[in-house]
Amino acid sequence: MLVYGVAALLIASLAAWLHAHSVVRPIRRLTGDAARMASGDLESPIAVSRDDEIGELARRFDEMRVKLKASLEEGVRWAEELEHRVDERTREVEDRNRELNALNRVRRQLLAKTISAQEEERKRLARELHDDSAQTLTAVLMTLKTAEDALAAAPEGARRALGRSRSQLEVALREIRKAIMDLRPSALDDLGLAAAVRWYADEHLRPLGIKVAFEIDGDEQRATGAAATAIFRIVQEAVNNVARHSGARRARIALEFGPSAVLTVVEDNGAGFDPEGFRQPQESGRGLGLLGMRERAELFGGDVEIESGAGQGTSVRVRIPYA
Repeated sequence: MLVYGVAALLIASLAAWLHAHSVVRPIRRLTGDAARMASGDLESPIAVSRDDEIGELARRFDEMRVKLKASLEEGVRWAEELEHRVDERTREVEDRNRELNALNRVRRQLLAKTISAQEEERKRLARELHDDSAQTLTAVLMTLKTAEDALAAAPEGARRALGRSRSQLEVALREIRKAIMDLRPSALDDLGLAAAVRWYADEHLRPLGIKVAFEIDGDEQRATGAAATAIFRIVQEAVNNVARHSGARRARIALEFGPSAVLTVVEDNGAGFDPEGFRQPQESGRGLGLLGMRERAELFGGDVEIESGAGQGTSVRVRIPYA
């Protein structure tokens, strides 16, 4: 009995070892295959040599490997396609930006030519008005004065008619001279930017009862030519806005001639407005002046800042480089 028992125990142990070995070995192999998949190897198939549960598990692993490989390949294709489309869109955007830059350069050139042509036309009109119309009216005025003095014994009615004609001619002559100065103030060419700005503000603001304070700092000889003209036109528009729309009682105009640019400030204590509402010109035409100010400044590489609010007055700050 003892011998048979020991033999049975040995046989049972051997059978258990063989059974365990037949189960553990494929599991270890399957574990190795899973580790290989986890490391990124999806090319090598998982060998299936059993028809039991372990074989079924191996087949599921292999199916998962195939699907994961297909999914990764699809992801790579999508990534390549996306990168290709992004490159195409980037090239299109770059092309559009180049076209826009070219158009902006052309626009700036056309704007510069337009402004230059405007200034030349202003000079021509001012010269013609001064040389022709104003001198003619002056001669007519002198003739009427001579005729009036010669009518000492003439009827009083004729004297009054001549007096009315002379008064009307004086008004017309003043208006023409004012138009000449508005077109192209001689002070801008003869005395410089600061004197022209002071004259224009005095002519258009003081008659309305608006007190104007001037501040000039630095060497104004730095600002000449087209840049000085651009600054004067911007100040001219700002002063006109103060006179027409602000209802202000006080205004301040400052010109600071710095080392590289001119800083111009036009402030008032008037009613103010919402600058955002005039970012684009309105159908009535309001806002065109502000747009013109910005475009003149941008043409010379400068900028315009407008700060305002209801009941808070308005501040226009213009910075234009010398060159």
